Amino acid sequence: MLSPKPAQAPLSSIQEIFDAQVLNVRMLQSTWTQIKRSINQAYKRGDRPFATTQTKVLALVFCAYSEALFSKLLHTPNALSIAQIEQIKKSGKNNISRAWIKCIHIATSRIDGGKENHIPNLRQRLGNFVLKYIVEPSQVRNKVAHGQWAIALNSDGTAINRDLTNQLRDLDIVKLERMHHAFMSFVSIMDNIIASPNKAHWRFYWDHITEHETKQQEMTTWKLADKIANMNVKYARRKTDT
Repeated sequence: MLSPKPAQAPLSSIQEIFDAQVLNVRMLQSTWTQIKRSINQAYKRGDRPFATTQTKVLALVFCAYSEALFSKLLHTPNALSIAQIEQIKKSGKNNISRAWIKCIHIATSRIDGGKENHIPNLRQRLGNFVLKYIVEPSQVRNKVAHGQWAIALNSDGTAINRDLTNQLRDLDIVKLERMHHAFMSFVSIMDNIIASPNKAHWRFYWDHITEHETKQQEMTTWKLADKIANMNVKYARRKTDT
């Protein structure tokens, strides 16, 4: 006699998953802020080893943060259907960038009107965002997530990856802040497309693009040494004032 199949838990609603991810994102954002503060304090007191270790932890938090935000976007209430969400998840089962590209394609297909070339141009721009701000940075963050904090190995774990090892060595809070800003700009654009493809998207799209490009250009000049020097000046001034 065949034993009965175990009862399966009912599928959570899109709203329930969205609400859960809102809380997860909120906690991860708070954690991001706390770790940034600990890194800044470490540099102020000259504790570079601790700052370096905490920077790797911040990279891990960024990985978790980006995943939670993506899930939150997918489960935006009254937006994508369950079938569309499943398509996106299936396409990115072993490759998160494919999930993002599928999400872009499905979300932008819900945009009505506009110039004939708007959607192709939009998909190309957002695809470039995925490549530059998700795929490329994730190569370093994934090494950190897999325990390769000092030396990066190749994908098979059979040799040292010199290029990624150098990127791991050079990873600092300034670079992570720039990645974080770029990713959040991308998320803001995607949020408007998914939640309100024919209102918020048209209203805010170029504002987001302009702000992103201006801020990223500004942040290319930011250096860790300058950040530490500025913090030390502020810290010394504060001590003098007291």
